Amino acid sequence: MVAPGGDTGWHEHPGMVCVTVKTGTLTFYNKACTGIGHVAGTTFIEVSGDGPGIARNETTVPVEVVVTYVVPTGAALRIDTPVAPCVLP
Repeated sequence: MVAPGGDTGWHEHPGMVCVTVKTGTLTFYNKACTGIGHVAGTTFIEVSGDGPGIARNETTVPVEVVVTYVVPTGAALRIDTPVAPCVLP
């Protein structure tokens, strides 16, 4: 669940992640701060090597997601990025 105005923080993954938006709209920003809105019923994929990204709920309603991780055995599910690679709008 991503609360209104909330975000995932800048991060990346050591494998592949499939994110399905169940309710609401989630905007995913890549390392160049290009955002793509994903509405309920859609899925997007994050892949190792794409660089850090951040998902934000820029609406006034909660966003519910289902996340499937495909990562090496024993690997962390996410790697936090301490410094944002760009300035978000």
